[in-house]
Amino acid sequence: ASEARFNASVAGQLGVPVALITGDDVICAETCTWLPHVETAVVKYAIDRYTARCLGQATAHERIRTAACTALRRLADMRPYQLSTPVRLEMVFGDSSMAAAAEIIPDVQRSGERSISYVAPDAQTAHNVCRIALELAGTVVQRQRG
Repeated sequence: ASEARFNASVAGQLGVPVALITGDDVICAETCTWLPHVETAVVKYAIDRYTARCLGQATAHERIRTAACTALRRLADMRPYQLSTPVRLEMVFGDSSMAAAAEIIPDVQRSGERSISYVAPDAQTAHNVCRIALELAGTVVQRQRG
């Protein structure tokens, strides 16, 4: 799942709807497939995973302002995004040592050479375990760089 979906599920667990997504054309289009009421503001166009063609600052600001105003007018129509529970978290890392580092989290299972899985009671717990796993995996990268 995308970071947007993950964050929307945590907000949804708290009863908070997501009204606006800003970002590249890919995340805005993808979000509309599972959150059809959301307003979007495309402020850049994805070229690849790490590169985008950005709009000028004034144009980007105007798109965000317009979409935010529309979202606020439609707020009564917005509904929180909710995942069914329990939430199954599956993470695939760049190498096996990252998965090994994350595997020390209680109840996390190694599901493959470079992957871990965890079954969480709710979105917030899944989000917390994901953040911890990423922090632990990051320590491996730091050690490898010296």
